[in-house]
Amino acid sequence: MNFSSKISMKNSIEKASLSQSIRSIPFKTSSSTSLVKEQWIGKESYLLSRNVGYQRDDHNQEENEDEEAVEIQPGLFPHGVFGSVVVPLLFCAAVAGGTISYVNTDAARERRRKRIADEARAKVLNEARGKDQLQNPFNQFNSVQQLTLGITAANLAVFLAWRVPALQPVLRRYFVHSITQTNPVSHLLSAFSHKTGLHFAFNMLAFYSIALGLQENLSREQILAIYLAGATTSSFASHMVKLATRDFAGSLGASGSVYALLATVTYFKPSTAFSLIFFPVISFSASSLLPFLVAFESLGLGLGAFRVFHTGMDHAAHLGGLMFGWVYSDYLMSQYKKRQNNKK
Repeated sequence: MNFSSKISMKNSIEKASLSQSIRSIPFKTSSSTSLVKEQWIGKESYLLSRNVGYQRDDHNQEENEDEEAVEIQPGLFPHGVFGSVVVPLLFCAAVAGGTISYVNTDAARERRRKRIADEARAKVLNEARGKDQLQNPFNQFNSVQQLTLGITAANLAVFLAWRVPALQPVLRRYFVHSITQTNPVSHLLSAFSHKTGLHFAFNMLAFYSIALGLQENLSREQILAIYLAGATTSSFASHMVKLATRDFAGSLGASGSVYALLATVTYFKPSTAFSLIFFPVISFSASSLLPFLVAFESLGLGLGAFRVFHTGMDHAAHLGGLMFGWVYSDYLMSQYKKRQNNKK
């Protein structure tokens, strides 16, 4: 055996040893199938396929078949501190902060008052004239109902798009979020994305019910702001927990937004009754449901973080949505009291 052959054999043995050691790294996968693919490509990085796991949301653990490779840095931050933390933080803060700031300006508040007054006058005039507004059926709904129908329609469009194979690469890139993603827009767009019918139906039914329960307290602009800001803040909370636990599973669904609205309705109307969809005779007040959800989501988060048990739910996103909804509701109340005191 010549000298070059010995060197080649030595390199092969070293690479095999390195590959073996990398395969022992505890990447998180589904309990039923090994969905994580890793391959050694050098001393400083891994080549990790986007086939990195199931889409963890409220109900689903789906395989991701997109084979586009993403370079993942070893350690806590897959894309470095800037790509994994700073960019998502800036994007989520911009969406949440920008939305909240806009809807709480005096100009936006005055436009809402004018629109509500115009809607009330139009309703009285139409009733007096005997018109049922069949010319435009959409006008039969109030502004909050129109908002819920619009958001539901957007979620339905994405749900149907998942049925088109040609669109799935785009959907996986922009409408599913995971810590392997380099585009921060998935923090927002994933809140409009559902792959299964049950997941879509549960979230949209909950969203519709809760939003209508808030129409006496909040305008459609405020409800939309909570949906969008709740989506990004809950997604960022999930993102940070997954970074800490090295969880490469993707997340999608409107649950973070729904939980934010649930906390909001609990704050403003704690006696609101909720019933189980399969057992409508059993109902809970919002004030008793919220502590149960906080305890359940905290337990699920802890069990998942310590690799004890996975429920398949994104508990960090749920807790992030609840926290945002409560804090923002408290802010709205404090601003309302301040305006009332200034009038005296």
